[in-house]
Amino acid sequence: MNSVAIGKFVSDLTDYHELTLKQQQNIKKLDTISKKFFSRAKIHNISLNDSIDQAVILDSGHQPNFLPYPGIWKKAFLLSWFQKQLETKGKNSIAFFGFADQNLTTAKILSRNQIPYWNKKGNENIGFRIDEKEHFKPFCTIQKPSRDQWEKEMGKIAGFYLRNICKNTSDTVQEKPRIEDIIAILWKSYENSQNFSELNSMIFAKICYEILGIENIRFYTFSDISRENIFLEESKEIILLLPE
Repeated sequence: MNSVAIGKFVSDLTDYHELTLKQQQNIKKLDTISKKFFSRAKIHNISLNDSIDQAVILDSGHQPNFLPYPGIWKKAFLLSWFQKQLETKGKNSIAFFGFADQNLTTAKILSRNQIPYWNKKGNENIGFRIDEKEHFKPFCTIQKPSRDQWEKEMGKIAGFYLRNICKNTSDTVQEKPRIEDIIAILWKSYENSQNFSELNSMIFAKICYEILGIENIRFYTFSDISRENIFLEESKEIILLLPE
């Protein structure tokens, strides 16, 4: 979808229903969950507008992968962009981004990734290995790496990026502080998180807010929704519709 098509989509967005009382209650609960996540991550978050009965609710999300590839960041960017476009059209809009942290720990990209690097392969592996016996557990139950493992990997990642900067002579002075800011975010997220999925979620949210300037999204985790029994009644209705 190009920019013209997106603009037309936003302009034509008039066919949406007002939130029911139950939906408004769920949105308020979701906002509370989001605020708790922001508090744990030490992110200064925005407050929910008082009037949500006519709000357009936008929601996106993804697995909390370790330093995900650019396509995942694009989800957050477009979600933020749509919200801002709706606001310019005079439509009250609220944007949520959920982390699917209850997925089974089978995908390597949850804990590992690759970054561009000046070698024959053109990339280097970063991240952590999760023991095979943990693979079929929900990601939100997996412990974050030990402090020694984390410190070693942070030094490795910082070294890779700084060496990449040295290879590319343009903008070297400007890029080095940005790398240091990102490494600082990684460390803060490590200190504030309770498990591996929360660690990755905080990294993603903090980079959105503190590096990319995406400050109008409310982040939350699926596990927090489950703990608070939000959408419990809706889930029961869906189960009752399943064939016997």
